[in-house]
Amino acid sequence: MRLKPFARSFANIDRVLSDLWPSMDRLDPFETGAEAMKALVMFGSSAHARGLEPELATLVKARALQLTGGKYGEAQCQRMASHEPALAQKITVMSDWYTSRLFSPRERAALLWAESVSFATADDVTDTVYAEAARHFPADELWALTVAIVSITSWARIARTFRMSQGAG
Repeated sequence: MRLKPFARSFANIDRVLSDLWPSMDRLDPFETGAEAMKALVMFGSSAHARGLEPELATLVKARALQLTGGKYGEAQCQRMASHEPALAQKITVMSDWYTSRLFSPRERAALLWAESVSFATADDVTDTVYAEAARHFPADELWALTVAIVSITSWARIARTFRMSQGAG
């Protein structure tokens, strides 16, 4: 992979600094940012109150974690698969959801939505993607799906930033 000049120099700085400080304890978000973490938990919990099927919510969260969670996300996906045997096969092949026959049209729409929302910039959540999601989900479920995705990607980004262990959160 070819890095842009800035990214290349940043990678070199990081390598030099990691030689000087090979291991660093990072802040504990639950201690330092207890109120914000509590709010994040409440925000994520609101998705469950909207009636989204638990299996679908788990699939969407697993896909968002695969996309944004790094090692933390991989560990959480493995944990989800072990706790949800019925979904284990789907979680295992999820990176190929668009070609796998294991996923229903509703699940495909949810996974497409998860990918679009996870990397949302001005153009990522296109009208076509929105229309496909809206075709399968009424407004309250589409909102719940979005909250579940935003919540889990926030957890993943916090976990990666502060190198939280897989058991945290």
